[in-house]
Amino acid sequence: MTFEIEYYFSDSERSEAASATDIDEASLRYYFFPGSVYLDCSVARLEFDWGWIPLLDFAICLSGIVENLNKAAKGIEEFDFTESENTITFTRDGNLVKVDASSTEESLMVSWTEFREGVTRFYKSVFADALVRMPDLENNVAYLKYARNGYWDAEQVENAVDKLTATDFR
Repeated sequence: MTFEIEYYFSDSERSEAASATDIDEASLRYYFFPGSVYLDCSVARLEFDWGWIPLLDFAICLSGIVENLNKAAKGIEEFDFTESENTITFTRDGNLVKVDASSTEESLMVSWTEFREGVTRFYKSVFADALVRMPDLENNVAYLKYARNGYWDAEQVENAVDKLTATDFR
């Protein structure tokens, strides 16, 4: 069972700040880098193709969910979308994690290891892509607070640069 989290930045990405260095933590987490998210395993896919999900905040929250679920072999954590009444519930039962979304009857069942690794890959990728899109973030205290928390590394930024094309910056 492989587990991947795909995402796409919205075309309505905010760029009103004079400098990314000056963006405060709340704005960075909630108002910059909106997009859509897709949770995939080998047999099912949960789609949140809304374009307004704050991707950095989603990554930060998912890493917190992993940390909380890591404390015990059984547990339940929930992510609440603030712009709607939709939720995603993560239920750990030993070595399995069930992912349910209130917006669909579809659910995912993945191994705990795949879930943890998928969240880590997603976190690294989102933060690297954000830095590519706004290079001044390398001087933003709020960005660095999360980017340096053990999930991110410089190699990820290089990989993100290689993936992006000039058309991504329109």
